[in-house]
Amino acid sequence: MRYLLDHLISSSFGRHLPWGTMIVNVLGALAAGVVVGRSINDALSSRGVALVLTGLLGGFSTVSNYSIEVAELLRERRFVAGGSVAVGTMAAALLGGIIGLLLA
Repeated sequence: MRYLLDHLISSSFGRHLPWGTMIVNVLGALAAGVVVGRSINDALSSRGVALVLTGLLGGFSTVSNYSIEVAELLRERRFVAGGSVAVGTMAAALLGGIIGLLLA
């Protein structure tokens, strides 16, 4: 799922910045917020939460790819782009998680 979505997004927006990885990570955080929010309301078991968060969403979102893409931008001396991707992805993912909790 991650590869296909990343490919579709990168094909649409280009590869100048890692838009695909950024959007995948934000969607993963949003989904994690929904899962955690549903577990707070006892709608999901703790095993179900662990399975979805670590198995499905852990495989979907990608901190390792994000880290490498930021490091590559910095290696290319694209400091503003690297810093923007690093901070922007984390801020957007945090907001996505909060929105997911609110939606649940």
